[in-house]
Amino acid sequence: PHEYRSMVGSLHYLTFTRPDLSFAVHQVCQFMNTPTDAHLVAAKHILRYINGTSNFGIFLQPGPLSISAFSDLD
Repeated sequence: PHEYRSMVGSLHYLTFTRPDLSFAVHQVCQFMNTPTDAHLVAAKHILRYINGTSNFGIFLQPGPLSISAFSDLD
């Protein structure tokens, strides 16, 4: 359980710069007290996803800030 909590805590911190991970990390955070092997497999799956998408994220640089967004609501 200690290693699982450490891994999921690190993933939780990563969601500040990787909002695409928020839902999945929230799901594994719900089982911090009593993790099972299935929860560990899910956390490792998230780590593999991060490894494959390491160049994604929000990168902030000094200078003027300009944000634009698109939303397609039905």
